[in-house]
Amino acid sequence: MTATNGVEGLEAVRAQRFDAVITDLNMPERGGLWLWEHALAVRPELRGRFVLISSEARPGEQSMGLFLESEHFVVKPFSLEGLLDQAEEIGRRAPDHTGVLPPMPGQVQPGFQDNHQGERDEG
Repeated sequence: MTATNGVEGLEAVRAQRFDAVITDLNMPERGGLWLWEHALAVRPELRGRFVLISSEARPGEQSMGLFLESEHFVVKPFSLEGLLDQAEEIGRRAPDHTGVLPPMPGQVQPGFQDNHQGERDEG
């Protein structure tokens, strides 16, 4: 599945289950770190299953340090082989080594909606 911006990416995460999420740091209408933070609020089981792509080797955002503690980071230009290595690493970190998340609960209710400023409104 593809999304053209962070907002679409979050809607996809809300709608279905993913074994991994590959996202760009800089996207229109919210970037990759925003997507990561909000996606984990909806699906905490995705922790450790994000690959963030950036053209900057040291992005300056404050939440980047938190991201790097548990996630994967790839700097552009990158090879598809390198990206595949990151995806395989995600699979190796799974407790059962299948690389596949357990089945998703039927209906996910995140408990909040994001307004256009990226703030949380109780839903």
